[in-house]
Amino acid sequence: MGLFYQTLLRFNATTYNLEPEIAAKWEVPTQTELVFSLAPNVKWHDKAPVNGRPLKVDDIIASYQRAGSEDPRYVNRSFLSSIQAMEAVDDRTLKLTLKQPDVTQLANLAIFSLAIMAPEAIEAAKGNLNTAEATVGTGPFVLTSTEPGVGSSLVRNSQTWSALSR
Repeated sequence: MGLFYQTLLRFNATTYNLEPEIAAKWEVPTQTELVFSLAPNVKWHDKAPVNGRPLKVDDIIASYQRAGSEDPRYVNRSFLSSIQAMEAVDDRTLKLTLKQPDVTQLANLAIFSLAIMAPEAIEAAKGNLNTAEATVGTGPFVLTSTEPGVGSSLVRNSQTWSALSR
């Protein structure tokens, strides 16, 4: 799924150091504040219902609120349990306020179960996110079809931006 979806941060495959993915950079102004600036030109795949619109901080907040809900389907909500508040400073800047200092929170944001998903795509999928139509991310490839037990078809995301090129 890493071909289609991305996280705010990621682990470098060689060094396992944290590095930006959807975020261009992050700052830690205090022990309980994390501020992320989104990479420029990040857009959703050009498919309904988002149709290639730019990613906004509100999309990230919606993804994290969904993953952090009390719904038993979200077993990884503990990765967000240190967060007290999420704020869209503007469309490109996310501020997370922690309940207390937590040295694990940055690494938690790189865990793939916290991949950012378009709120409209989740709503349109009506609970069935296992289809090509419902797979709408910001990653370098677009899932065009799936055939259970056979395979999947995908194409290069024509409006891809690349965290690797930064």
